[in-house]
This record gives sequence, C-alpha cells and structure tokens, in this order.
Amino acid sequence: MRIKRLAITGFGPYKTTQTVDFEAFEGDGLFLITGKTGAGKSSILDAICFALYGTVPRYEGTQQKLRSDHAAPDDPTSVELEFTVDADRYRLIRSPEYERLKKNGTGTTPQKATAELAILVGGEWEGIAAIPRTVAAEIDRIVGLTKEQFLQVILLAQNRFQEFLLAKGDERQKLLRSLFGTRRFLDIETTLVERRKKLDAQLGSVRESLAQDAARVASLIDLDEVPEPSLAWFDDVLAGLLADRETVDAQASAARAAYRDADLAHRAVESSVALQMRRAEAEARLAALDAQHAAVDDDRARVALARDGAAVWPRVQASADADAAAQRASERLRVALEAYGEVSDESDAASTGTPDADTLARAIDDLTRTLGTLDEAERDERALDALAREIAAATKRVDDLTATLARATADHDELPSLLDELAAVISAVTARAAAKVDAAERVTRITAARAAAASADTLTTKHTAALQSAAADAAAHVAAAHRASQLMDLRLAGHAAELATGLRDDEPCAVCGSTVHPAPATSDAEPVTLADVEEARAHAETLRQRADTAHLRATDLGTQLAEALARADGKSIDILDAELADAETRLADARAAAREAAQLTEQQAAARGLQQALAARIVELREKRDAAVAEVVTATSTRDGMTDRVTRARGAHDTVAARVAELQHRLNATQAVAD
Repeated sequence: MRIKRLAITGFGPYKTTQTVDFEAFEGDGLFLITGKTGAGKSSILDAICFALYGTVPRYEGTQQKLRSDHAAPDDPTSVELEFTVDADRYRLIRSPEYERLKKNGTGTTPQKATAELAILVGGEWEGIAAIPRTVAAEIDRIVGLTKEQFLQVILLAQNRFQEFLLAKGDERQKLLRSLFGTRRFLDIETTLVERRKKLDAQLGSVRESLAQDAARVASLIDLDEVPEPSLAWFDDVLAGLLADRETVDAQASAARAAYRDADLAHRAVESSVALQMRRAEAEARLAALDAQHAAVDDDRARVALARDGAAVWPRVQASADADAAAQRASERLRVALEAYGEVSDESDAASTGTPDADTLARAIDDLTRTLGTLDEAERDERALDALAREIAAATKRVDDLTATLARATADHDELPSLLDELAAVISAVTARAAAKVDAAERVTRITAARAAAASADTLTTKHTAALQSAAADAAAHVAAAHRASQLMDLRLAGHAAELATGLRDDEPCAVCGSTVHPAPATSDAEPVTLADVEEARAHAETLRQRADTAHLRATDLGTQLAEALARADGKSIDILDAELADAETRLADARAAAREAAQLTEQQAAARGLQQALAARIVELREKRDAAVAEVVTATSTRDGMTDRVTRARGAHDTVAARVAELQHRLNATQAVAD
C-alpha cells in the first residue's frame, strides 16, 4: 500500500482545505513531517487513519474531537485519501458526525457520518461502496490489515511503537506474516510437517507388521529369540522351509501308500470277524428254537380247540345277555308302576295292573301340553326379580340425574354475575398495569440521572483539584518566565563586561575595531551565559506546556461536569434516590397489576369455558334424565304384565316353578311306565 494524496477540510486544526501531495516525494525515498508542537503533524496522520478506519488512535477511549474548532456551523468536514494497492488506485472520502445548520429554519441538526470508496478505471472513478459498514469491509479486504495491525506496523501513532515491541511473539509473527505475505511458506511448512507425520505413522505401521511377521516365522522354525528382520533372513528361512516341505512331501507319499495297504488288510479282517459273529448268532438262535419245539406243539393243540369253541360262543353270550336284560326290565317296570301309582289320578289309582298304552299316551300328551303353556310364565317368573332391580336402578338414576341437573343449573346461573365481577376487576387492574411502560421509562431516566449526579459529585472534586493544579502551574510558569526575563536583562547588562573579557592587546575590538583598549568594562555581578538564559527559557516553556495541559484538563473536566449536571437535571443524589424509589414502587405495582390482570384474564376465560361446558352439560343431563324416566315407565309396564301372567299360571301352587316341577315329575313317571 502506498499513500498518494491527502486532502483535509474542517478537520483537526485545519479549517480550509489543505492538500498534501505525497507523490511529490516518491523520488526522495524517506521524508520527514516536521514542525513545532501544535503545528498539525499528528493531525495529518490522524486524517489518514480516520479516512481508512473511521477512528483516530489519539482519542481512543475518549470522545473523539475530529471536527475543527475553527469551522463555522455551515463549513463541511471531510478527509479525502488516495492510495494504491498493487496496480490499483483507490479514493476514499469520509466525514465524521457533526452538527450542521438546518436547511430549513434555525438551529443545527446532526450530520451523520458518511464514507465513499471508489477505484480508478480508465481515468475515471468508479464507486465500490457508499455506506460506512460496507466501506469498512472493503478496506479490510483491500488493505489486508485490521486497524490494530495498521496502527502497529504501518502508522505508528505517538507512544504506540512500544506496544508493538511489547506484543507477544505469536502476535508479532501473525502481524509480520500478514504484512509480508509469508503465509505460503507457513502452508508449505504445515504440509511438509503433516506429510512427515503421515509417513512416520506409515513407517511405524510397516515396522510393526514386519516385526509381527518375523515373530510368526520364528515360531514356525522354533527360534527362542527373534532376530532383526531382513529380506535375506526371510529368504533363507523360506528356502529351508521349502526343502523341509519337499522331504515331508516324500515321507507323506510313502506313508499314504503304507496306509492304503494296511487299510485294505484291516477291512478284510473286519469282514471275516463280522461273518463269524453272524454265524455264532444263527447257531445260538437255532438251539433256542429247538428247545421250544414241545411248547409250540401244545399251543397249536389249544388253538385248534379254541377255533371249535368260537363257532358257538356268540349264541351262548346272546342267551346270557337276554336273560340279564329281561331281569333288568322287570325291575324297571316294578319301580315305574310304583312311581306311577303315586302321581296318577284317583280313578287311575283304583285300577289294578299295568295301564294300557292308549291311556298312557293320552296322559303324556296332556302333561306335555300343560308344561308347554307354562314355559313363558316360568321365564317371566324368573325375570321378575331382575326387572325389579332394573326398575330400582333406573329410578335411582332418575333421582341422581335430577339432583345433578339441579346443581349444574344453579352453577350455570351463578356464572354471569361472576363474569361481571371479573370484568370489572380486570378493567381496574388493566388500568393500573397500563402505567408499566411509563414507570419503566421513568426508572431508566432517573437511574441515568442518578448515575450522572454521582459522576457530577466525583467530577466536582476532580474539577476543583484540576483548577487548583492549573492555577499552581500557571503561577509557576509566570515565575519561570519572569526569571528568564530577569536573566536576559542581567545578560544584556553584563554583556559589555563579557565582551571585555575577550579583549586582547593589539587585537581589534569586536564592537569598535580598535586595537587599543583603554577602559575595558567591568562587572562585580555573576556573569549570565547564553546557556543560562536558554535553560531558563526551556524551563519556562516546560512549565507553560504543563500549565496548558492542566488548563485543558480543567476545561475538559468542567465540560464533563456541566454535561453530568445537565443529565442529572440539577438534582442531588438524595432527591434522585427518593424519586427512584417512588418510580420503582410504581413500576413494581404496575408489573404486579400486569401479572394479576393476566391471571384474572385466564380465570375469566376459564369461567366462560365452564359456562359453555355447563350449558352443554345441562342439555346432556336433561336428555339422560328423560331417557331414564322413559325407561322406568316402560319397565314398570312390562313388570305389571308379567306379574299378571305369572299369577294366572301358578294356580294353587306357590310358584309357577313348583307347579312345573310337579307336572314334570308326573310326566317322567308316566313316561317311565310307557317305556
């Protein structure tokens, strides 16, 4: 990067436009910006830094005073910088924020900070960026240095060179690497280091694999110690193993031939042994069969006799079964007649002997028809208890639903008044909560004013001390200036005596040129030399600078004190503490009201939801109650009909079931006789 041209307008000590053409010094190599204190040397460097980065290093941590104090309200403030990077030429125009005259009306209005960046293309400037934020990004890209790096290695402000020297080694290395473009060497070094690490890892893996192979080979050849593996060693071991394998292959071939011969002989022996064992078993079985010959003849004779008896055995068995069945039938007839006699009518009981088949058939038909007519009545009789329980349960449901409906109706009727009360309370609480924003702003404002008041108290002490220090420094400067003036007067007064000390005979006088010196001037006072005068003047100048610095500090503290008092609105800390406590109390009340309003709103929504739910519940309960009432009426009507049928069906018996049991018993006895 090379700076070509700088134009400063209304910036620092320069009211009108001042231009510095740096290109005029390109042929001179190094050049010096020199001048007395306050001449504006640092302002040129400030303007370069401000144009590039929008800030001035001298004012870091304080309010930056960039606009010239000599500029009128309608005078502009700007810095124009032209520089080159590689073969490209750029122009950067930047203005700080300052107060300017309003275009309409009286007074001033803030002029926002601006920045424009352009590049020279074909003799014309083409815009690159026109917003301070985008200009900053483009400058970082073009220059390649941050503001801190630029101030450390390119533009070293006053007392900043020491910061670069005291910076850590890695920070200086990073700055110098970025400045001199040595990043590619770092990349090459990093690549080589990574490649070396990768090759070391691969080499270690290969060595480990080689050691494992050597250990396996050593175990194969029964070595107690594993030698240092080498290709020649592996070749020797391989050659020995190949020779051993050839010997073993020959031995294996001979062993296989011997095995085949032995196997054939063994199989022939096994076959002979098996045949001999079969022969022995057959002989033993034949002997056993010969021993059983007589028993077999006896069994054959018994089988022949059994075949002869089997021809007549079914007739013998049938005769025996018929005799047993006849005996059982006689016994059943006797028992059935006894039972029939107990349940038959008196007219039947008078007869003797077994009734005829027609009489039994008519009796069975009559009893069967009668039992058929009693089936439905018997079912009704069994169902009456369950139906009574259903009627009782339905009646209880009607009572329960009626009570629940009454409670739900009462709760539903109470909700409108509750909703009205909640609405009124919510309205009041919401009105209190509405003051939260104003209360929060008031707390913030009073807090800031209190901080300003506390700062004002501190600044008052500092300002008083600064005024006293400035007065003391001013008095010391006046005394030193007076002393320097006195020394100058003494030097002038004793100047003739000083010249006389340099007169020599026959040498011309420096004043009159005479070689005769009849009456040289003398002085009893201590001679005052030019060095004494210069030392006194330098001391007076030092005290003047100290006094100016003290005066500036006192003025700055006075300005800060005035600003702090203005921000505190002229109130003391005690008053602001009281106002802050009141504001915080109001803010807490508003926040509590906001929370209460939210809770009440939730309660209101819940009450409205409950109102809707109760309305639906009332409709549902009414429908269920009406259905239960209808169920009770239907079940009662059914019960009455069933009771009437049961009463007619049981006749003289206590229950229909008792009559059915009696008739069934008679039917069973009659059926038994008929069977």
